[in-house]
Amino acid sequence: TEKLELLALFIYTNFSDAAGKAVFASEWDKDAATVYENNFSLKPEGDITKISEKSIPDHDILCAGFPCQAFSISGKQLGFEDSRGTLFFDVARIAKEKQPKVMFLENVNFEI
Repeated sequence: TEKLELLALFIYTNFSDAAGKAVFASEWDKDAATVYENNFSLKPEGDITKISEKSIPDHDILCAGFPCQAFSISGKQLGFEDSRGTLFFDVARIAKEKQPKVMFLENVNFEI
């Protein structure tokens, strides 16, 4: 069975055990990044908004858990007018450049 290469953004999960090998991860929260590294033996890069899509390795699966408050009733519902909502465009920028076979997008809890 072919092992797929995985990209994890705004870390919320890792499908490595089930789907393949993680080749890149991004998380700006230092505590979350430490937990991810301890669990999956891959040190996440920092703020994805400051990372060039060209520097990200090619991958088969893109997983991204961006904050939900910009869109859901749990927040102010400002959508893309909320800076948390614009993280979606970073996912799109990377997907356009890398053309993964599959994308899993999940909006997750985010608190300031």
